[in-house]
Amino acid sequence: MATASLSPVQRAELQQALESKLAQAQQRFNELDQARRAKPPCYADAIERAFYQTQRRTQEQQMEREQTRIEELRQALERLEQGCYGVCQRSGEPIPFERLRLMPEARFAEGSGQG
Repeated sequence: MATASLSPVQRAELQQALESKLAQAQQRFNELDQARRAKPPCYADAIERAFYQTQRRTQEQQMEREQTRIEELRQALERLEQGCYGVCQRSGEPIPFERLRLMPEARFAEGSGQG
């Protein structure tokens, strides 16, 4: 497999960005989980209970998105450790540093048919 031509400074910058984004995503997931676990007041009427149920479903959907993001970030860090980070998984070509800087978890080069 090809390897991206990243300098040590670029690799360090991207690793730091990935670790920072991972910490933020984990924090957000934990906050959502804590909010989801909150119970409606015992005096809530039917309308309030329906609101809390809707809010809980929304929080669960947000948690699923955060969990997916966490997994993508972890996989990017694994690729970095394995030496295959920054390589388009479709074409095998290096992903431009500018794209990785904007989206360090990117798995595909722009225009390869994926986001």
